[in-house]
Formats: sequence, structure tokens, C-alpha cells
Amino acid sequence: MTSPWTGLFAGAVACAMLQIPAAEAARIDRYPDAKLTLFNPEGSIWTSTASIDDMDSVAGYYEDGGNVDHGFVRAHDGTIFTFDPQGSIGTYAQSINKKGSVTGEYYDSDDIAHGLVRTSDGTITTFDPQGSIATIALSVNNKGSITGEYDDGSQDHGFVRTSDGTITVVRSIRINEYCGIWHQCARLCNGIL
Repeated sequence: MTSPWTGLFAGAVACAMLQIPAAEAARIDRYPDAKLTLFNPEGSIWTSTASIDDMDSVAGYYEDGGNVDHGFVRAHDGTIFTFDPQGSIGTYAQSINKKGSVTGEYYDSDDIAHGLVRTSDGTITTFDPQGSIATIALSVNNKGSITGEYDDGSQDHGFVRTSDGTITVVRSIRINEYCGIWHQCARLCNGIL
């Protein structure tokens, strides 16, 4: 039997969703210099961390008892803030920057994905590139630029959204290129935009 555990290994792995046997849950001795912090937002039955910033704040998402996913930020002091854009039936925080801005996506009542950015003061802005029928925001850098992808109904495209809201298409991708290549590119390119 396995249990979902969410933890942070300082100095080893930034953040990870761990599926470990219940009997192994306390075996942090395998990583003698690591600190493990276990947490779950209130009401969570499953938690996934997605990103950690320079101040050890963590962004991710969790599922509640009603099978609804919500975004969260866990501040370095342990305070957990949960969030959902208005009309969301599922929210997924994917990345956090050193200013505490979070990006990700949410699904509306028609099960359509839209991009979002949540600033450190809790303000949520939603966005979609023109012509998008599904938007996935993957990463936000310290300048507030967001990288991701969207589907226009005929093909997928990459995008960059700058902090002023300007969205630029990076390039079109074929669906068979998606697995690994584009996802990795969006995260790596984010550091230079």
C-alpha cells in the first residue's frame, strides 16, 4: 500500500510528489542533510507540489473531498493560501517566481482550460491567447513573463505572456512533438525571457 506524501528536500530535490510505502514514510535517514517538510492544505485528500521559489515558498494544487482541485501557495513560514479563479471547476498552480507570482491554469464549467497568474497580494488575472480553445501556462520567471502552450483547434502553439499582458506566439508545434520536448523548452526558455 502506498500513501501520497508531499515533501521538500532542501539541498537535494526542490519539490516532489512522493508515492512511498507507508512503512517507509519516516525513512528520511537515507538523506542525512535533507529537511523534509510534510504538509497538506486543509481539506486535502491529495496534494501535489509543482514549484518552489528562492524563499522556499511552494506552489501546487490539491484535491478536496469533493474531487475538486484547487491551487495553493505555501509561504516559507508555513502559511497556506488556497485559490481558485471565479468559475473554476479545477485549478492547477504550475510555477512560482521570487516575487510570489504564480502561474497555471484552471478549467471552467465547460471543461475549457484558461491561463492564470496570481500575484503575491492574491489578485488573479486570467488570460487566453487569441484563438485559444485551451491554454496551459507552465512557468513564470522573475520578470513576470509566462511561458506555456495553447490549442487553436487545429494545432498547438507555444506562447510567451509578458508582465504587461502582451502575448506572443513562439512557434507552432505538432502534437507528436509535445511529449517532453515542448514542455522542457517552455521551462528552460522561461529563464531568459
